[in-house]
Amino acid sequence: SGAAPQSWPELWPDFLGSTGRNKQVGEMLTTLFRTLKEDTSGTSAVEYGLIVSLIVVGMLVSMQLVATETVALWDTVETNALNAMGA
Repeated sequence: SGAAPQSWPELWPDFLGSTGRNKQVGEMLTTLFRTLKEDTSGTSAVEYGLIVSLIVVGMLVSMQLVATETVALWDTVETNALNAMGA
C-alpha cells in the first residue's frame, strides 16, 4: 500500500502490452509524454491561445444575444407598421 502511484507514461507500456508493435507504440507514447511534460517553451503561447478562445466565445455568445434581440425588435416594428397601414 506504500507504493507510489504510477503516472500515465509509465503505465502505457503495460496498458498496450509488452510485445511487438504494441511495445513500440507504448515506448513512443512514453517518450512523447515525457517530452511534453518537460517542454515548457510553448506554455505562454498556449495560455494566450486559451485566453483568445475564451474572448471569441464570449463575443459569439454576446452577438447571438444581440441578434436575437434585434430580430425581436424588427418583428415588433413590422407588426406595428402593418397594423398602422391597416393590413
